[in-house]
Amino acid sequence: MAANSDTITTTTDLFSKKYARWIILALFLATTLIFFSDVLFGKKFLWDDVAEYTYPLTTFAARSTIAGEIPYWNPYTFSGMPLAADFQVQYFYPPHTLLFLFLKPNGTLPIKAIEWVILLHFVLAQFAMYLFCRSRDISGWGSLIAAISWGFCGSLAVHTIHPMALYQLAYFPLILMHFHKGIFQRSWKSTLYSGLFLGLAVISGHPQTSTYILLFLAAYGAWNIVAALRAKKMSANELGLVTLRMVSPVVIAVGLVAIQFFPAQELASLSERSEISYEKSADGSMQPKQWFTAIVPNLFGAVFPSNSKMQFALPASDDSAEHPHYEQTHYYWDTAFYFGIAALLLGLYGATRSWNTSFGGYLLAVSGFALLYGLGKNGFVHEIFYGVPIFGSFRNPGRMMFYVGFAFSIFAALGFDALAARKKNQRDFYIFLAIVALPLFIALLAASGSLSDMAGAPEIIIKQTSSFGMTALLLVAIVATIGILLFKNKLNIQIAGAVLVLAAFVDLSMAYSPFSKGTQNPTEMYKIEPSMKEQFEAKNINDLFRVSMRNNHAMAMQRNQGPVDRIMLYEGYNPILLQRRSPLTSTPEESSDLLGIRYALQTDPATGQTRFAERQSAMPHARMVYEAIIASPENVEKRMAQGNIDYRQTVVIEKSPGIDLPQTSTENVHHNIECLHYSNNSMEYRITTEKPGILCLSEIWYPAWKAEIDGAPTEILRSNYSLRAAAIPAGTHTITFRYDSELFNIGRWTTIGTLIIVAFGLILTSRRKSKTI
Repeated sequence: MAANSDTITTTTDLFSKKYARWIILALFLATTLIFFSDVLFGKKFLWDDVAEYTYPLTTFAARSTIAGEIPYWNPYTFSGMPLAADFQVQYFYPPHTLLFLFLKPNGTLPIKAIEWVILLHFVLAQFAMYLFCRSRDISGWGSLIAAISWGFCGSLAVHTIHPMALYQLAYFPLILMHFHKGIFQRSWKSTLYSGLFLGLAVISGHPQTSTYILLFLAAYGAWNIVAALRAKKMSANELGLVTLRMVSPVVIAVGLVAIQFFPAQELASLSERSEISYEKSADGSMQPKQWFTAIVPNLFGAVFPSNSKMQFALPASDDSAEHPHYEQTHYYWDTAFYFGIAALLLGLYGATRSWNTSFGGYLLAVSGFALLYGLGKNGFVHEIFYGVPIFGSFRNPGRMMFYVGFAFSIFAALGFDALAARKKNQRDFYIFLAIVALPLFIALLAASGSLSDMAGAPEIIIKQTSSFGMTALLLVAIVATIGILLFKNKLNIQIAGAVLVLAAFVDLSMAYSPFSKGTQNPTEMYKIEPSMKEQFEAKNINDLFRVSMRNNHAMAMQRNQGPVDRIMLYEGYNPILLQRRSPLTSTPEESSDLLGIRYALQTDPATGQTRFAERQSAMPHARMVYEAIIASPENVEKRMAQGNIDYRQTVVIEKSPGIDLPQTSTENVHHNIECLHYSNNSMEYRITTEKPGILCLSEIWYPAWKAEIDGAPTEILRSNYSLRAAAIPAGTHTITFRYDSELFNIGRWTTIGTLIIVAFGLILTSRRKSKTI
């Protein structure tokens, strides 16, 4: 499974010394600091989801952690929803868990702490690819070229705004390296490491990328096992043990991630993502003409937050002369995959030299698959996989293009070694020239503006991108010249390697470094008027209320302002939303009343001015009713839509409350409600009522919540489609609500047990030597 036999391993003192890896690691740290210098040391900031999602929820989680509790529940967005159960919050990913150490005394989390954690994963991505290539007997310079090409390719560089996906791709080479060693070098130690790194990747929070990585590993194992059997390097008798080694990393990863995985499955089953249409799943589909962006990365413009002149305009695939329109801006980062001219030219050459090997053949196969799958609605493969469980719940099929970036980074390393090999012939030289010709021609078309015109880009984009074509033309010329001189043995290998590494880095820096330079400090984004915070911040637990801070015309706060300033918002921002998050009453006003929305943003149609208006009809956070309508879960929507329900007197529940209700108006029953305790994960009430009734809360129902009355368990009823309620007997009682997930408890002990097994296994295997198949 090593590099081709006609290539050579070009080792120099830099790569062979004991301290070489520290030098290489320092190099990758330097490239990362340069690439993101304006963010790490200047006045630029990571933007989009980092500002609107990661920053507020990580701040909220850090506060909970320093207070000694796990942030199971977030009551401040969408009227309340799970937090720790959401993979994409990344709470259980160790670097994010430890961010509470940077929490300031005033309860704010420095944005730079979050950004450093995110961007240091680019060091990991480069180093992981370098180690992977070296493990396959690729030269040091070839490994460096692959590391730079992978570490800053589009699949990583434009996902600084989606750190959960970035983290997984950073671990990917390490996962595959140990996965391969575990199977084909019979190394249980590597199997354990593969499972450990896979677990870290999965728990870092992006289920779609996790699925694609698992698919890659499964296909890789099967492909290479078949190849080993055909080459008689493996006997049929070994198949069972090899299969066990192949499955074991996945089992280990599931065990390590159980603390997150089990609760996340419950959340997923209750979310809107549990059902997604084919049209929605195809959002973010690539178009065949975007394949040209392998040569000119910003052929259709770009989304650079610090450059207002730069625009992105990709004509939609269903565009027509009568109704021309462009894809949304998220298509830019969801379909960007450029990995550099050096990786493209060297990679194409490397592919021609290794396509007939098991490893090279597999990389070509998965690249072809990703190119077709990434087309989404513009191809046929995505439609087939839409019917496959799990795959049908994901959007943005273009994200699978990281397969191509990964493969061609490795092919580039193989291509460099092939150019520097001792055994070469004239036919190989002509192959290299032929490979250079097509990108050179395309770059010429792009530089002249003809390519953008043929691709359907608007005139403003043609003017913008012609300069990118000139850059591509220059880079093709440089890489081709270095390749030719290297092939002819007229250039020192070390000089050629250094120039190509530099060219790869400069190329990708020009293409993608501007993408991460957001202009707005997230800390400043979440500053609101002190009077507004004072008015809306949750302070009195016996006078809790919610706020609706947006309408069709305006938004008064950031969408996730709630977790930052302890404001109980009706709105929020989260990729995963509960299906039942708002009562399905016959009118929006009734829903707002049930949710306890006391203040709502209103816009004066005459002046366009906005203000918060107090809603006198908002119901208390906790109230008693003594009448109930029972509707089955299948019919509750229909019954509530019919209307004619006075929700101040009546509650709609989906099963018998287990007590005899007096069926009388609330005003006719003497009762009192006192909140004794309210926190994110628990609440306690003292109820005095002369007759049995139903305690109704403007809290979202979720199965992980449990309740006790006077210390005895009682059922939490789902009321008014999406809220919590509980039957209260006559008399004075104390009822406690507590987030107590059985799935989390099972997952926690599973994770702890798996960690112990992995640690013990690594100790046992640390001195054993492995055998190679």
